[in-house]
Amino acid sequence: MDQTAVETLCPACGYSRVGIALDARCPECGADGFANAFVVEGTSVRPGLSPRIVGTIAVMVAVFTIFVTLTMGADPELALIMLIACAGGAIWSVREIRRTDGKPRAVTATWLIHPRGVVIRARGTQRRIPIEAIAAIHSADSLVGSVTQVSIRVRLVSSQTLSWRPILYLQGSSDERRSNVSRMRQTLSL
Repeated sequence: MDQTAVETLCPACGYSRVGIALDARCPECGADGFANAFVVEGTSVRPGLSPRIVGTIAVMVAVFTIFVTLTMGADPELALIMLIACAGGAIWSVREIRRTDGKPRAVTATWLIHPRGVVIRARGTQRRIPIEAIAAIHSADSLVGSVTQVSIRVRLVSSQTLSWRPILYLQGSSDERRSNVSRMRQTLSL
C-alpha cells in the first residue's frame, strides 16, 4: 500500500491519520491500522462514449442516409438534415480525440477498503462509511467498453443519513475488475 493510504481518515471513527504509521492503531478509537486494507482506484464519473465510437456511428449513419436517399428516393431535405447532424458528430469526435490525445477524461476516485469500513476520496474530498452502514456492494459490467460499476448500498445507522450512493467505475481487464470486487466483499465480510 502506498503512503497516500496513511494520510487518510480512520475507517472506523473518521479520525485523521496524517503522519500515523501504516500498521499503527488509531489513536482515537483503537481500530487496527491499514495492514488488512487495500486501495482501489477508478473514476467517480462514468466514462462516456468514446469519441471514436461516436465518430464511427456518425459515419455509418451518413452512409446509410446517402444509400437510402439514392436508392429509395427519400426526402432530400430530411437527408440533408441527417447528413449535417452526422457531420457535426464526426467533427466533434475528431476535435475530442485531438484535444484529449485519444484518452478519456475522468475524475479519479480512490476507495480505501478496510475491515472497519470504506474511505472514499474524490474531487479533493474524503468521506467515510463505517462497516455498520454498509448493507451490500453491487457491481455490474458495462455493455459498452470494459467498465464495471461498483456501488455501496448504505443502510441508515441511528440518526446518520447519507444522501449519496457511492459509485466507482473500475477499468481494466475483466479478471482484474472481478478480482477487485471479490476482494472488496471479502475484506468487508459481505
